[in-house]
Amino acid sequence: MRVLIVSDSHGRNDYVKQAMQQTGTFDAFIHLGDVGADAEELKTFAACPSYIVAGNNDVGSGLPATLTVTLGGKKIFLTHGHRYGVDYDVRRLGLLGTMNHMDMVMFGHTHYPYLDRSEELMMLNPGSLTYPRQEGRARTFMVMEIHPEGNVDFFWQELEEEGKSKKKSWLDRIFEEP
Repeated sequence: MRVLIVSDSHGRNDYVKQAMQQTGTFDAFIHLGDVGADAEELKTFAACPSYIVAGNNDVGSGLPATLTVTLGGKKIFLTHGHRYGVDYDVRRLGLLGTMNHMDMVMFGHTHYPYLDRSEELMMLNPGSLTYPRQEGRARTFMVMEIHPEGNVDFFWQELEEEGKSKKKSWLDRIFEEP
């Protein structure tokens, strides 16, 4: 099962659509808040189940603050994260996930890509499609692959920008050999 995970698009549905096209085929779509535009339009882009939670900029959107979904046999808690203090520390959110027997917790809000694959709980943030804050300011999203035997792989992707030459990014530096 392939899952496209995005966050913090802040009204740039065109960036979300581009991430979908760049990803190719996927079986589920997750948006972790700060949609800032028509969430219903986003659902029409994806020809699969879509799960979208409200961010701190989505007041009055009618989107749920949190969702719990099961994908590929994995129980996943979805939130934007601002209500759990993720700007300062993710341990509170991690504790919530552990106490509720989640396999994964996904959040946005910080605009920083994050992945922690501990044995007890996987936690991730795909970064931001619109206002990235990490070194190099790459617009990032994530693809998760859940294999039939239960293994999970995560792949960060950078939104390809037209007219920009591909230079070595923060993502390339993280995974290069020492």
